Amino acid sequence: MKFVEKKPRRTLPADAVQLFFRSADDFPTAFLYRSFVCPVQIKPIEHTTSIPVNLDCMKIDGDGGTVNIRLNRFRIFLTSKTFESFSYVMITALDRRHKSSVVSRWEKEAHLFLRLCCEALGGTKIETITLGMYLWYTEACNPSQVGLIRTFLLFWCKQNVEGLHRGLVRHLGSASPPKRPSTQQIQNQKPDERPLTIAQSRQISERIGELYAAKEFSAQDQLLWTLISAEGLRPSQLALLRVKHFEIIRDENGEILEVLIHVPAVKQKGTPALSYLITETLASRAWVPLMEHLNFASTVADRKLLPEDRIFCVTKDFFGNYVISKSPLRINLIVGETRVKITRGIPDLEDVILFCRRFKHTKLTHLGLLGAPLSVLQRCAYQTSSGSVKRYVNVSKDVQRSFETKMANSHNALVRFFKGQIVDRAEATHPDEEHLIGAPGLSDEDLGACAVQPCKGLMNVGCYGCYKFEAFADGPHQEALDHLESLRLDRAALHLDEAVVTRDDHLIEAVKQVIADIGGQHLGQVQI
Repeated sequence: MKFVEKKPRRTLPADAVQLFFRSADDFPTAFLYRSFVCPVQIKPIEHTTSIPVNLDCMKIDGDGGTVNIRLNRFRIFLTSKTFESFSYVMITALDRRHKSSVVSRWEKEAHLFLRLCCEALGGTKIETITLGMYLWYTEACNPSQVGLIRTFLLFWCKQNVEGLHRGLVRHLGSASPPKRPSTQQIQNQKPDERPLTIAQSRQISERIGELYAAKEFSAQDQLLWTLISAEGLRPSQLALLRVKHFEIIRDENGEILEVLIHVPAVKQKGTPALSYLITETLASRAWVPLMEHLNFASTVADRKLLPEDRIFCVTKDFFGNYVISKSPLRINLIVGETRVKITRGIPDLEDVILFCRRFKHTKLTHLGLLGAPLSVLQRCAYQTSSGSVKRYVNVSKDVQRSFETKMANSHNALVRFFKGQIVDRAEATHPDEEHLIGAPGLSDEDLGACAVQPCKGLMNVGCYGCYKFEAFADGPHQEALDHLESLRLDRAALHLDEAVVTRDDHLIEAVKQVIADIGGQHLGQVQI
């Protein structure tokens, strides 16, 4: 994420010394600190070899792209002794302690903090950072800014080098960090943060294809937006993807059976993202854009792409010609330049701002409301833990009811019907045991088979809403319908929220359509 330095709206104190040093106990005094020697070489977490320390500028290729750490610019704010401590803390953090992206954000927030404090002191260089300075600065900051400056100062405390006053050290060790607003609170306050409806998602997907067909999107733009809308990947994950991270599985005739995507797990403390990959099946609608982009990039490079080549590597030179970029592309910049073309062609989305995080929220929210378990949400989010995805299965009743009401028409039009096809058991695309969809607890017979590869998330009765499902003409579909209707009645009897009671209605209607198509009696709409 690009850091935008915004000066908080605050009034400079009339007497900064009186505010920053409030009492004799808070006034800087001498303490015994450990001596230190600043290293001349460091080994960042993302690097396999050491790099020389350069206080003017250190360029480090991190998970989020190349970062530039410039420490000499802090000399105008700090005394010589304090600058030595500050530089030592920053360099120590970069030396296998923290990722370069974290230290870069620390550096930018610290620059804003120290510059404002220095201005408040009339340009006097800071010898000791006090509690008064910290409280004055953070009172006008948002929780994210407070969290950055607080974690940096806490790391400084742990190094036991001079520069911080004992009052500030005590405060940081005892005070709790500010509580950040929840996703639900953010979405209630900011409409642009709310998930898209299914209808909007479909319109965006269709618009991406139209722009590529009209040559307003390159093959790279098409693949980028398809991965964003279908997989909900972060910009940092997209920037790290290599050709080798896409594993294309074909049959004996060369037809694509499946594409696996190995996504780097970013935000892993102390672990480079490329060292921890999460493997999932790529959405089928991204297969064609992937192949077209690989051919496009190979044509631009005048060679076949190598496994280590970045998947997003095509840019334009000064004359507007496509060339292969020698440095990582800035994904956020490409998203910002191309997203207007998508919304411009859709009347309902002209005022909608599209960004990667919103597509991730959309994907997980829809899965959560459809009953996907926490483990499935974790895998779909390409995360190594389920802690941060709990919000998608713990939606408040008011938010859930409002969200479902707004999306009712979209759900009725898009997911309430059987999407697959009805076949005889012998005519299934894959009649083997691995692809059969059984009905455990309902019948010994199989409901059908998967035409591609069975999912790890929604299985059995949930397959009726999937386009890959091949329902057997002699399958126990009536038992599946009775099971779903029984579950609905049980939820209604418990007086659960309406969105929970009607959660499986799209599956009920899909099973009814299968029964009707096979020749059974159409039972009509379920009434509770």
